[in-house]
Amino acid sequence: EYERAYTDDKRNYKSPINQVSMYEILQSGEGKGAISAGVNIVRIEDNKLFRLSRSTFTRFYRLQDEYGYKYLISKDKVIYKIRGDYVNDTKQDVVLYEPPDIYTPAPNIVLSTFDRNLRILPEAVFYTGLVNGNYFRDLFNDRQARSGQSFQYGAHAFTEWKWPVKVGAVFHYEKADYKLSRGGSIAYSSPSFGPMVKTRDFFDEFPIRFQLQFRVSPMAQAYAQTRDGNGKFSFNSADLLTGAEHPFKNMFGEFCLGAFYQSQWLNLKKQNEAVQVRATNQRNDSFGITISQVFE
Repeated sequence: EYERAYTDDKRNYKSPINQVSMYEILQSGEGKGAISAGVNIVRIEDNKLFRLSRSTFTRFYRLQDEYGYKYLISKDKVIYKIRGDYVNDTKQDVVLYEPPDIYTPAPNIVLSTFDRNLRILPEAVFYTGLVNGNYFRDLFNDRQARSGQSFQYGAHAFTEWKWPVKVGAVFHYEKADYKLSRGGSIAYSSPSFGPMVKTRDFFDEFPIRFQLQFRVSPMAQAYAQTRDGNGKFSFNSADLLTGAEHPFKNMFGEFCLGAFYQSQWLNLKKQNEAVQVRATNQRNDSFGITISQVFE
């Protein structure tokens, strides 16, 4: 009914435009598109123009007529037409992924990750505190040897990485002095080494980190002046130290102030026969403060 005739019984007329019949349009198939706000559409029955107040999605027949109009589908009826340039075809936007007919599965590759920010930070540290020398008290059978003073000088190196626990190694040189009765004294020294772990910082407002280290030494020594004579003693030592510290930023990296507690186990290897001592299974416990500088 929409097709216009260009011929009659009296004369023949050939249009200069290739005519497109309504039948061809209806057989061209449907498409989906979007129309922007502000464009005009034409009502077919009376060629009246309407301006769209908002953008909308629509269905249309794919074939345009000879004047470049697409015919819109509304409730399975053709009521309006619009210039084909104003319709944005959304076919490619809604095409879903289709798997290929033939494919080769990708190999199962296990990727290894590594921390690109890994650094090894050196640290210089000083410990000082009091010693509860139960081992030396029993070894020399002298109650006064129970109290002493300890100093430790250390060099640490630990990792700076993304993991919450830092690992490293420590080297310490410890000196401790004990008083004996009747003016006697004990001078203990020990170079020791071992592994260390440090935690991340806790508490944003006042950061605190914790550390744990275990050190051994086959070269621990003690020089004693006792009422029975002077003597030199050699030990194997094992030291377990725990601590907490608070860092302060400075121009070199971090200055840290903290506290520590250490338990020390000694095994007597060699002694001077002139001094009468006895075996013991006690340990020495020390506690105090620590000062360190981490270099970044």
